Amino acid sequence: MSKFHLYCSCLGCHSKMTIQNLSSHYESKHVQQVKSVKSKCPQCGTCILNSNKFCSRSCSAIYSNARKDYTVCIPGPKKGTPGKRTKTVCAVSPCVVCCKFHPGGKQTCSGECLTLLLSQQMKARIHAGFNPKHNRGRGKKSWLEQSFTDWLNEHQVINYETEKPFKRLDMIKTYFADFYFPDKKLIIELDGTQHSQTIEYDYDRDKYITDTYGVSILRISHQEYKNNLKTELVKTLLNIH
Repeated sequence: MSKFHLYCSCLGCHSKMTIQNLSSHYESKHVQQVKSVKSKCPQCGTCILNSNKFCSRSCSAIYSNARKDYTVCIPGPKKGTPGKRTKTVCAVSPCVVCCKFHPGGKQTCSGECLTLLLSQQMKARIHAGFNPKHNRGRGKKSWLEQSFTDWLNEHQVINYETEKPFKRLDMIKTYFADFYFPDKKLIIELDGTQHSQTIEYDYDRDKYITDTYGVSILRISHQEYKNNLKTELVKTLLNIH
């Protein structure tokens, strides 16, 4: 019978070893290291093996600067007035994301925390019904949407909604439908030329809305709309005579 060893990885230092040597390795390396820990850094929480209070100079500076007042310059309100005024600001303020104290008196301590905070705020606004298209300057209707709106008005179709939000149950994002007809439980999407690059995304989006909300979706491409290829189908679905 051939003899073999079962290899594993130490959870403390991720060293590769056999399972037979794991207990002796843990006892010699990690248990002794834990016993030699003197304290923890009050800024980042890193274990300190010597008598120092902080693990590094940067942690010491951040911790100290966050607990003292500092002076900022404020420009004058108008031209001709004294150039600058000064005031003392208290810098003891924790980051709203990671809760670390930081100098500056701002909400976040770094660019990464600021990006995460803005992302969380935008998701909360979208879940509340905000359409990000209006924030990006795309709230104005496209030619396809305006033309289809005029066509619906000509045929006296009034019971429909534009930019109807459909929220994901996992709260990741909200989908907005071009035209939603609640009586028919039907969505009509007018796809511009840019949708040729988002075929997979559109398929996943439509499948989620159909499976979750039980709504049928009809997509009309730019060429199909210009050539009136689906006009009769739309009339049939909306009972237009």
